[in-house]
Amino acid sequence: LHLVAFDEFLNLKTTDYTFWEKMRVHILASYYLQDSCEYVSNFRILYKQRFLADPSEFAVRGFDQMLFFGLAMASFGPDFTASVLNKNFEFLHNGFKWNFSGRGIENTSVNIMKFESFRLHKLP
Repeated sequence: LHLVAFDEFLNLKTTDYTFWEKMRVHILASYYLQDSCEYVSNFRILYKQRFLADPSEFAVRGFDQMLFFGLAMASFGPDFTASVLNKNFEFLHNGFKWNFSGRGIENTSVNIMKFESFRLHKLP
């Protein structure tokens, strides 16, 4: 048995981590920073040096989105949409995997984290 929840589950005021371990909790999140990642550490250091504050979630999301679209336009030109469909691109907080849904193009990438040994671990 596995318990799968959205990242709002992490905001619960009462947390029984022994129960989480027993239930093999998995969390789905559109935002996750892996502290052990060198790129994340470097970004935090450089951001703090420049702005004298820790980066907020919005700062990280904005950085990743501007970097993705800037690199996509530089690599594939202004009509880059067809070139990025159904490909995985990993950035600091999340990946980008653009798919056509019939209504438009959507990012279908999601972080999946597993609660194990009393810590969250991002699954590949």
